[in-house]
Amino acid sequence: MKNLKFLVDSDQRNRIWYGIQINLSLPNWVVKKIPGHILENVEFVSLISEDLEGYQYPPLLSICDVLKSTPKLRHLQFDIRLFERNLHQVFTSDAVKSNLKNLKHLDIILGRKNNSTSNNGRAYNVQINDRNVSVDFAIDRYFADNLDQLATILQGLESLRLTKVTITDTLPLRVHNSIMKLLLQNCETLRELSLHLTLWENVTPPVLPRLNRLTATIFMREQDKLKDFLANQPLLDELDIAVNKQFGMDLFNVILRHCANLKKFHLKAKRFVDSEEREESVDWTFLAQMKHLRDFQITRPTTENANWLMYANGTRLLESLPRNQLERLAFRGIGANRNCGFWLINHFEGENNDVVSVELELPFKLNLLRGFVNLKRLSFRLCRNAVNDDVMQFISKEMTSLEELELEYCSTLTNAGLCGTLEDGSDSIQNLSR
Repeated sequence: MKNLKFLVDSDQRNRIWYGIQINLSLPNWVVKKIPGHILENVEFVSLISEDLEGYQYPPLLSICDVLKSTPKLRHLQFDIRLFERNLHQVFTSDAVKSNLKNLKHLDIILGRKNNSTSNNGRAYNVQINDRNVSVDFAIDRYFADNLDQLATILQGLESLRLTKVTITDTLPLRVHNSIMKLLLQNCETLRELSLHLTLWENVTPPVLPRLNRLTATIFMREQDKLKDFLANQPLLDELDIAVNKQFGMDLFNVILRHCANLKKFHLKAKRFVDSEEREESVDWTFLAQMKHLRDFQITRPTTENANWLMYANGTRLLESLPRNQLERLAFRGIGANRNCGFWLINHFEGENNDVVSVELELPFKLNLLRGFVNLKRLSFRLCRNAVNDDVMQFISKEMTSLEELELEYCSTLTNAGLCGTLEDGSDSIQNLSR
């Protein structure tokens, strides 16, 4: 695009341009051409580079000019790599400070292409590939300085998201103190918090009485901190917990005591263990008692835990879920190991009651899926043979509320199931056995 024109009726411009979002990875000349009556109604500014390798950012003066011109700004998104630079001249501007005092949402994240967020949480994030990529980023000396300056300005944040970072040995105290200062300044208003890995080592968040959404990725050694934090928090609406190694049952039990109101529940773990690191199986029947649950996701790294039946199989999880109320459901890595499958169940055979793993028959598979009458999003990633032609035909014909379906590692799925047509072009879905 070489030319950009704005034709706005002066009497209606405030209504037309209400709530606009802009991305400052645009070239500086484009930013300068945005009319002032548009900037004055901007609510969301994203300082995110679309190129992970290029580090192409607008000049600090351009950032300052935009932040000074956006009095209705409510959501600010920084790429953490921007914090490699000294942002003092931006955050000391009186006009910028005046506008940032009304900020409600702050994201300091590692940006990537198509990473988008909106105030109402309804923006769609389109992934180019099927893998979730998380990248640790080593922060430098300016991170704490920039965060300290923000902490003196921001006192009414409702959400704070900090990306996964690696903190060098020479910086941890400064960085952790800056994060704590920001949390303490906003502890009475924060409703959403996202903290990951290294940030939990020396940061124990204060009690956040209005918090209802928490996302955390932690090391196993930091689970006691998260356990103590959760024990002092009100009941949450959304919880997304990932442990980089073994998930302790002590932490899991604390989560269970605080899950009565959960609408969103995401878990990621390699295995569940007791205090002596012995693997334990989880009784997933508690899921059926979660009367508000709408979004459930469980992720198991596929390179770990060969004894996967101790963890869970697809059958056990599907049987335990409150099927008639779920709207979003995602399985990742369940039954992905070699010689395992999503639908395996245990049978006891012979005089010695030897355990034999047998795949669930089709009628039982379809019966388990039939109860998800309100499901809008269903995801099977790295779940071996979770969906074959018969299951796919059932999903296409019977699960009419679905808006999004993700499939990966479904090696038995053919054109007949995926496209709904047989080799002769006939409609295979009509041939589904009842």
